[in-house]
Amino acid sequence: MENPQDGGLAAFGLGNHLGDGQILAILFPVTAFVAIGFEHSIANWFFLPFGLAVDAHDEVSIAGVGKNILAVTAGNVVGGTLLVAGVYWVAYLRGEHMRKDRSS
Repeated sequence: MENPQDGGLAAFGLGNHLGDGQILAILFPVTAFVAIGFEHSIANWFFLPFGLAVDAHDEVSIAGVGKNILAVTAGNVVGGTLLVAGVYWVAYLRGEHMRKDRSS
């Protein structure tokens, strides 16, 4: 079994020690994530204050920024928990649970 700390893509069997395979494997999902228009809370910590700083017409409010940060962070927590933990469970632990059930 590969070390999960070698990269998040180890669950898909794409982990390597050089990193070039990981970079290529993550390129298309990240590009799709951005192209679809999904938001990520860490990116918003830069873009929203930047928007406040360059907003000449007071179209961006601090309350709106706070609501966006809270909503996007909550979505990231739920999505990350279900998707990342779910993929690791399917990749690593599901087979162990199935083997235990069969041996009983």
